[in-house]
This record gives sequence, C-alpha cells and structure tokens, in this order.
Amino acid sequence: MKKSRFKWQEEKESDEPPWLYDGSSLMRNGQEEAAARKRAGRRRMTIGLAVLAAVVLFLLLFRFEDVVRAGGEVEPLNILYIKAPLTGTIDQLPFSEGQEIKQGQLLVSIWPEELDIFRDVENKRYEFENANREFQKENERLVMLAVKYERLKREKAIFEGDDSEVRVLQERIQAAGVTLDQRSKDEKRSKNLFQQGVVSAAEYENVLANLELSRSVYAEAGARLHALKNERAIRIEQLTRDIEMTEKELSVSRISSGQWEAEQVQKSSMLEAASKRAELMLITAPSDGQIVRQEKKLGDRVGNGDLIFVLSTGRERRLSVRIDPVDSLRVEVGQPVRVYSSLFSRRYGYASGRVIELGTYARSQSGPGLQTYIPAKVAVDQPPFPLLLGTRVEVQILTGRKRTLLSRRPSGRGGK
Repeated sequence: MKKSRFKWQEEKESDEPPWLYDGSSLMRNGQEEAAARKRAGRRRMTIGLAVLAAVVLFLLLFRFEDVVRAGGEVEPLNILYIKAPLTGTIDQLPFSEGQEIKQGQLLVSIWPEELDIFRDVENKRYEFENANREFQKENERLVMLAVKYERLKREKAIFEGDDSEVRVLQERIQAAGVTLDQRSKDEKRSKNLFQQGVVSAAEYENVLANLELSRSVYAEAGARLHALKNERAIRIEQLTRDIEMTEKELSVSRISSGQWEAEQVQKSSMLEAASKRAELMLITAPSDGQIVRQEKKLGDRVGNGDLIFVLSTGRERRLSVRIDPVDSLRVEVGQPVRVYSSLFSRRYGYASGRVIELGTYARSQSGPGLQTYIPAKVAVDQPPFPLLLGTRVEVQILTGRKRTLLSRRPSGRGGK
C-alpha cells in the first residue's frame, strides 16, 4: 500500500479513490466556479445596460401627445337670471331648486309694498273706458252726420233736377195764353157783330164771360208758377243751408272724434303700462328648463332687481374646469377636450368638447390653505352619456403639441 501525501488521507478509512480528497483539486474547482459567476454577472450587466440604453433612447426619441388633465363640474350652457321686478314679499313659490319647469308656469308671485299700483290700474281702466265710450259716441254721431250730409246733397240734387211741376204749369200757362188770345179775338169779332146787330146781347155777354174766365185761368196759372218758383228757391236755399251746417258739424265731429281717439290711445297706453306693472307681481317661466339655484324662499322680502332664481334653459351643457396655473400656459381657446364622467366607467367612452373660455387667476379654499387655479369653460358636443348638472368630470385638454417624457414643458402658449 502506497504512502499518502497527507496525514488526514491516511486516517480516512474509505474505499473511495484517494484523489477525491486531494486538496489541490478542490481549489481548482472553486476558482472555475468563481470565474463562471463573474462571466454570468458581466453578461447580465451587459444585457441590463443595453435595456437601459434602449429605454433611455425610447424616452429621448418617442414623442407623446401633450395632454393637460384637470377636474371640473357640469353646469348649464344657457342661463337665465330671474330677478324681482319690484319691491315686495314673496307670497307664492311653487318650485324649488333642481325642479324641471315648463314655459308659462308660475315661478313666483310678489305682493308689492306699494298698494297704489292696484288703485292706479283701476283709475286708468276707468279713464280708458270713459274715453272709449266718448270715442264710440262721437263715431256714431259722425256716421249719422255723414249719412245726413249725403242725404241732403242727394235731396238737393234731386230737387234741382226735378222741375216737372214747373214745366206742367208753364204748359198750362201757355195753353191758357193761347185760349186767352183766341177768346180775345172772339170778343172783338162778337163786339163788331153785336154793334151791327148780327148777334144778340146774350151771345155777346157769353163771349165776354168766356174771355174773363180765360183771363182768370191764365192769371191763376201764372200766380201758381211764380209761387212754385219761390217755393223751390226757398227749398233749395234751405237745403243749401242744411248742407253747409251739416258739413260744419261733420268737420267738428271729425275733429272731436280724432281728439277722443287720441285720448283713447293715450288712456290705453297708460292702462297697459299700469297693467304691466301689476303683472310684474306674477313671474312666469320664459321657457322650458330647470332651476339650478334658488336665492329666495317663501315669505322673503325682495327689492327691485334682487335675484330669485337661476334657470337653465335647453339641454346644452358646459363644464366649469379648474386648471393648474402651470398647465394653463399650454391651454388655448378652441383646443379639443375629452370628457370623462365620474358617474360612468371608461368603457362608455368619452364626450368631445372644446375650450370656449379661459379666465384669470382665481383662488378657492382647499384644506388649510388657498388653492390657486385658472378657471376655464368647456362646451360639450353630444355626449354618449348623460351629463347631469353638478356632476364631477375629468377633462383631458389636447394641446396639439408633441413632446417626450424627458423634455421640459413649454414655457408659453405659443409654438408647438
């Protein structure tokens, strides 16, 4: 048996090969393992550095869409402010904040402090009715005078054109004259014959009687013609005076009717003004909408111009957004906006809108201190989900710029 190099090998009672217990072999195995670990560590380090370099290169070269994120709240786009038109006390208030209203519905009734408004309406109504009655009476009189005037003119024209009685009398006078001439000739002839003794005295007396009868008929016809002409002249003169007088009355009545008409218009305007003033006590909804804010309650005293309600009309909505002052440097009016509602998950998508207004610096109480922000307004176009008033929303304003994650934010609103 060979002698072992080391004492411990001699003491080892085993059938295993003696080289397994050679100390030089164990040292060589440990060095090889350390070298392998170093090589693996260098490979891992190389891979890690390569990955890190790729990430840094990606961050340096890839350009992201610049988005400004902010929070906001849904508010109405069209707002009407209902204010008290006079001083008084609210005695009817059928609606409250948040309720829907229809056009023409009573919103509020105000009992005025100045009760003279009622007496003024009654006085103006009495004055208007009186002026209206006088105007109607004058119009009726005007119509009657106009009818009378036309009748008199027509009667005068007819009377002047109708001279049949005169022509009849003239014909009778002409016939009586012919008869008178003929009997005058007969009287002369009978007188000669009576003087010659050809005719008797009775016959001659009969001729004289006929002559006198003809003379009386002729004279009577002439007298009647003269009287008829006088009567016609008097009648025409009377008709002319009646026409002139009626014309004057008609002219005066027209003036009076015009005055009463003007008085009626004035009183009507005064009554309308007084009635409108009285109607101010009742305020009705100007259009369909919703009461988004109520400033007064039943029994409150209001002054002229005091705000009572704020109404939202229509279904259009807009957002009131608070933007960080630093981010506001990248925001401009007209930029597109994505809107996400707090009531709906992201799977419902987002509503599209645009920035329509940018304000100046404002502050609000936030916790123990004040928060500075820039107020903005965003108009929303046909959202895929209901935008209820007062709902919280998240907005993403697309500035239209491109930047890397490691690039600095733009310092102003110009340039992209």
